[in-house]
Amino acid sequence: MTNQNVFNQPLISIIMAVRNEESFITETIGSIAKQSYSNFEVIIVDDASTDSTLKRLKKIDDQRFIIISNQKSLGLPTSLNFAAQKAQGSFLARWDGDELSAPSRLEKQLDILVAQPEIDFVACGFSLIDHQGFCVTSICPPASGCYDHKTFAKNGVPFCHGSVIMRSQVFKDLGGYDPRYRRAQDLDLWLRAAEDRSHERFYVCQDILYTRRLDANRLVKRKEQRFFSKTAKLNSKLRIAGKTEKSLNYRTRKPQDGYFSSRRNLALTAYLKSIFQLEAGERRKATKSWAEGFQHNPFEPRILFLGIKLLAIRLRITKSKS
Repeated sequence: MTNQNVFNQPLISIIMAVRNEESFITETIGSIAKQSYSNFEVIIVDDASTDSTLKRLKKIDDQRFIIISNQKSLGLPTSLNFAAQKAQGSFLARWDGDELSAPSRLEKQLDILVAQPEIDFVACGFSLIDHQGFCVTSICPPASGCYDHKTFAKNGVPFCHGSVIMRSQVFKDLGGYDPRYRRAQDLDLWLRAAEDRSHERFYVCQDILYTRRLDANRLVKRKEQRFFSKTAKLNSKLRIAGKTEKSLNYRTRKPQDGYFSSRRNLALTAYLKSIFQLEAGERRKATKSWAEGFQHNPFEPRILFLGIKLLAIRLRITKSKS
């Protein structure tokens, strides 16, 4: 598709909402600019960042990039909906402000959407990297056959929100993101799409095209994520049954600041890395990552429990050899 005249190619609108991403936004923008498929526009909504994110965005010298600044923080779903309203493309591509994509991502995912008109959403395989940029593991969910409403409601979503390209009209027909879901807004959208059971609308490209950073904040806010995910699944079942949806009332805990918060985040990032390495069968690497987390915060409960688990595995291996 890259050899065709750019004016004959469908326009892709990349939508992004960012807040305080000064550490990674320049690298992310570079990842977008290197795409082999060039007929795209990028609508970035800065959600009232308090660091230098907006200043860095304003330095972009590319007419394809449209920068919008919220005067106050409106949250991810509302900001993404605003970006989608400004989009002119036939397709919407999600992209997070701290994550990267292979140069061929847009091209390969678009090829699938063009070749298979019954498919409305295309994700891809992804890699997980730590805060230093080292790859922890790569994950590629099945291409198709397991992305119906029943599976989403039972197991959640196995692919990254930021790796998805979707048809713009379908997104609009679904009403966009529900602004009530400050977390799990992607799960809510996929469930609403899957409530139409006439055909499977999701497909996962079997190439590793997206790179996601391990984020300790996701783990710290897991309780909040679990609440919204559970509510999204419940509300989907209620809609299908023709009943009234459950309200979303969640009291946010005040975030921690300072030295102990940063030490905990580093410990939890190492914990996440260790978990993924252990699942991949890389016990030695998992133990090394655990030790890194223990050094940052030896009193973190998750680190302690993981240490016990790793010790039990080591004792079992030693016993089997004797």
